[in-house]
Formats: sequence, structure tokens, C-alpha cells
Amino acid sequence: MKITKTLLLPAAAAILSVSMIAGCEKNNAAETGGSAGTDPKNAAGGGGTFELGSKPLTFTFYGNYDWYNMPAWGEDAASKWIKENKKVDIKAVSSGGAAAQKLNTMIASGDLPDVVWLERSGDVEKLRAADMLVPLDDYINKYPNLKKWLGEAGLNMLRASDGKIYGFPNWYTNRPNGNAGYVVNKKIYKELGSPKLETTDDLYNYLKAVKEKYPNVIPFEPHLGKDGQGLDVIYSAFAENHPNVYVGNRAVPSGDKLTSIFTDPVFRETMQYESKLFREKLAGSGCDDPYPRPGDRESDDRQSRGAGVFQPDGAGAEGGYGAIGEGSGGGLFHDLAGT
Repeated sequence: MKITKTLLLPAAAAILSVSMIAGCEKNNAAETGGSAGTDPKNAAGGGGTFELGSKPLTFTFYGNYDWYNMPAWGEDAASKWIKENKKVDIKAVSSGGAAAQKLNTMIASGDLPDVVWLERSGDVEKLRAADMLVPLDDYINKYPNLKKWLGEAGLNMLRASDGKIYGFPNWYTNRPNGNAGYVVNKKIYKELGSPKLETTDDLYNYLKAVKEKYPNVIPFEPHLGKDGQGLDVIYSAFAENHPNVYVGNRAVPSGDKLTSIFTDPVFRETMQYESKLFREKLAGSGCDDPYPRPGDRESDDRQSRGAGVFQPDGAGAEGGYGAIGEGSGGGLFHDLAGT
């Protein structure tokens, strides 16, 4: 039996892989006669749309990176809720620190996991040419949320040489500001009167209010600030059509040329704004995780301090989201990106 799988490009988030795999698995059954495991036709109600949580759904997931080890599914607050309420269970396949060898071995044996997460590289074409991937076109048309969020122009950029789509990025948007954002401590936000948070001035004034009322709280914690995490995204707030990718590339398009980011007035204004946050001690160093993982020897101290506005990352999600979501009056909300 021919084994066909789906891809996630170029990075994976658990909730997206959940939303994608249901359609892909059903697509697999329709186009290739099915694969091992639960019959997707039955799971989807004999041809109707599949409702997540209507039936148990289990699939395997492989991250094609030497450094990546998927956190145990169901042990953090988010995946535990998905597992219990949506009946989704994800089984991790480890690269063992040798991703290239692992992928080649799986390809040679024909034993691929249900979802593969990898970069947009020659490996994708190699899998497609070997007829080991599921086209996602029917799924995208049947469940149009992905088409709505990414848009036709974005979808067309994903098409292979045969005109079909075999992989889908886990992060994407049809908004010019990117998809990054922050989480806000709901308890603090409400106690400060739920002020408007739409501009950089709003953010600055809010952080000042957090510092004044909660002296032991870090007003703004950018997480790994030294890597630009939580900081670079602010760049997109100071001009239209200036995505923060320019900062990472150290260049800004100007006509048919690239100019240095360091001569860009938007970048300069951004740096002045961020410098003000640090000078006035409204931003943390980014070296300390204000929502540490369980078992961290400094967890009690940092948990009590917390943060007013926080930029989490995937690696810290099991600690960060859990700490925010489980605390008294805590919660996650508000996307500040691009405001």
C-alpha cells in the first residue's frame, strides 16, 4: 500500500497541526485508499466535514531538526486541554539528534509519520517526487479557514511544479504586520481599568502604570531580547509595510535595491523607543523567564514577580502558558502586533 503523508512548513505549532491533520487524513483516504490507523472517512462522518472532538484522533508527528524534541503531549495546560476536550493525541517521532539520517531512513523504508515538519528545501520535492505526500488542495477548499487567513496569493506561493499544495506553513497571515504578538496579564490589566492598547504610546503608558502599581512586576518581558524576540516586532508598528523581517535581514527594500537597516529612519525610531523602555526600567533583560518551567530552582521568586506584558516562545509554552492560565484571575489575550 502506498503511504502518503502531509507536511508542515517551516515551523510547527501543535494547534495548527491538529486543525490540518483531520482534513489531510480524510484526503489521504479519498485519494490513496487510506492508510494504517483510524479510517478517516468514518471519523469524518462518511464524507461530511470533520468536527474536531467528535471522535478520537491520533497521529504521529516528526520534527526534522537535530535540536528538536517535542514536549510530551498532554503535560502542559494547552495540549492537556486539547487532548481532553478535543480527543486529539499526538505521538512524537524523535530525530535522535540526526534529522537528515532519520528522514532518509524513513523515506527508504516507506514508513513516514503522519505529519512532517521541515524547512522548504529539496527534501520536500524529494518526498513529492516519490509520491509520498498528500495534496492539500481538496482539504483547503473544504475547510476554507486556511484560504481565508492566508489568501490566494499566499497559497499560490506554496504550489509545487504540478500546481498542487503539499505543505502548509504553521505561521502565516494576510496582514502586513506579521503574526507575532504578546500576551497580557489579565489580572493586572483589569485592575488598571482595561485601558486601550492600540498604539506604541498606549503600550508605553500602560507599562508605566504597571511599574507604578506593581513594583515587583516586570512591566514588559521580551523573553530572549538578545535575539530580538519580543522586540523586533515593534518595528512594524512605526511604519506601514515595514515587516519586522527587515530587522532580521538587516536590510530594507528601496526600489530594486536593499539598503542598510542602520540607515532606516523607522529602525532608528524603533530603537529609540525600545531604549526608552529599558532606560526607564519598563522592560526586562529577556534573560529571565517570568513564567518558568516547573522544577526551576528560581520559579517561586520569578513566579511571584511575573510580567505585565510577555512575549512567550514555543519552548517555554508549557511553563509560560500554564503559569498564566492557572494563576488566580490569570488569562491570555490581546494581540498587540502591528498596532
